[in-house]
Amino acid sequence: MKEDNKLLDVIIDLAQEMKGMRKDMNTQLGDINTQLGELNGRVDKLEKQFEKMEKQQAKTNLELGEMRLSYMKIDKRLEETNIELHGLHSDFNKYAHANNLIISKHETRIIRLEDATFDNKDKRISMVKEPKAEYKKKKK
Repeated sequence: MKEDNKLLDVIIDLAQEMKGMRKDMNTQLGDINTQLGELNGRVDKLEKQFEKMEKQQAKTNLELGEMRLSYMKIDKRLEETNIELHGLHSDFNKYAHANNLIISKHETRIIRLEDATFDNKDKRISMVKEPKAEYKKKKK
């Protein structure tokens, strides 16, 4: 009987231990379920954020495309403007060259007038003999 009592005590202790283990397992499973629930919530939140980022990236790509087209248009306009400016520069150079020729002719006239004036006693006669100087550009 003593052996039967020992065996019963061991079985009772084992049953108590199994109840405690079952309780611990249920607690751990509850904790794991809670953690999984939190993890699912985080995953859902991340999926929503990822979708927002995808939409924003699509918008950004469209805006970059528009900006690229704008830069291409600006580049083309700058190229056209540079061509126009080059033409204006060329026209200005022609105008400046024509003015230089006119000025050099006037300088020649002035020098001849000075020579004639200081060589002759009658200054009016020398000046009247010189041709008329035109300051305006001739119309074509």
